[in-house]
Amino acid sequence: MRAQDNVAALLAAVWRLLRSPAWMAAVGDEEERAALIVLAVADTLDGSAPTAAAVRSEFRRARRNARIKDQFDGANYSAIAERHGLSVRQIRRIVHGH
Repeated sequence: MRAQDNVAALLAAVWRLLRSPAWMAAVGDEEERAALIVLAVADTLDGSAPTAAAVRSEFRRARRNARIKDQFDGANYSAIAERHGLSVRQIRRIVHGH
């Protein structure tokens, strides 16, 4: 599994956990909630653990890309590229999903 896929899977697993009955039942029990997070992460990775650096890198990239998509107004490729230190080609790929 690629780091990008791992990050997406981890975020989805944590989001599901935060809405789960088990999470709600553990209100006020920090140790139980920590255990639930560890188990959700372990179950999601299931032997394909990425390095912490890979997860951090992909998470930062995903957040940056989301900001770029939010900033895009249909014609400001160059301004966004300059703001984020990327090429116009990279911005086009991010915005249009190529």
